[in-house]
Amino acid sequence: MKRVLGNLQSFCMAVSLIAASAAAASAAPAAGPFRIAVVTGAEGVCGAPGNNAPAGQAAYVAHLARRLARPVEVCPVVDMAAAARLLADGKIDFAQLDPITYKPVAAGVRPLLTPRTQDGFGRVETVMVARASAPENLAPGPGERVGFAGTAPYELDLLRRALTDHGIAFAQPETARIYEGSSAAAARLRQGEIDFLVLYSAAWQRLCRPMSAGGTPCADLREVFRGRPRAVQAWAVRRDIDDDTRFRLVGIHVALHLENPAAFGWVAPAARELEPTEASALDLSVR
Repeated sequence: MKRVLGNLQSFCMAVSLIAASAAAASAAPAAGPFRIAVVTGAEGVCGAPGNNAPAGQAAYVAHLARRLARPVEVCPVVDMAAAARLLADGKIDFAQLDPITYKPVAAGVRPLLTPRTQDGFGRVETVMVARASAPENLAPGPGERVGFAGTAPYELDLLRRALTDHGIAFAQPETARIYEGSSAAAARLRQGEIDFLVLYSAAWQRLCRPMSAGGTPCADLREVFRGRPRAVQAWAVRRDIDDDTRFRLVGIHVALHLENPAAFGWVAPAARELEPTEASALDLSVR
């Protein structure tokens, strides 16, 4: 009987200890401060924005801390290259990088958000197609006839940049043929007037949408390239960041320009909005 009572007492004490440990764990902070690199020209200690910090910075830190439910600190760094090294070393959590500063640390860093400029389309996905009967290894060169579906100069620039950033040669602007609308351009491709058609992926999807069950309107065409232009800059995180924080960051920032314009004006001053991006945004060879 004593043994039974002793075992019962031990069990109750163990349960109490487990409950106390669980309560302590739930009361403890879930994570340490979320640290953001700020290029100031000089290295400094991470901490809350100072009294002389820009109002937008203070608004951004407060907004992010509230949404992440953890402290947020700003970390002064000399330049973007220093931010990249600190991010890769796990000494900060969030930094704005460009292709040059990203490349040396690509193994430990992941682009997360890219800015969409006030007068731009963002990093729109581009598709290049050829006739299905064309040779499998066909690739555009200086002598090939390339058609672009679009008439506005910025449309042509974006389509061309997606090709050049991926190392694909294309017809010079003065010899490239530009057509208004994807249907007209596709007709020229089918008629053999051009060898390649370059258009946005959304336009390609609309062009190939079946109008009836079982329809295959683009069966005579073949996609030979699909990709986005390289980002000029991107906000990046460490590759070992937990999924919950990464997804929260995306959700917070894609709505930031609507929810907190002052904060958005500091984190992306020349942008219309921030868009989630793929891991290869700053280096198209990265996967």
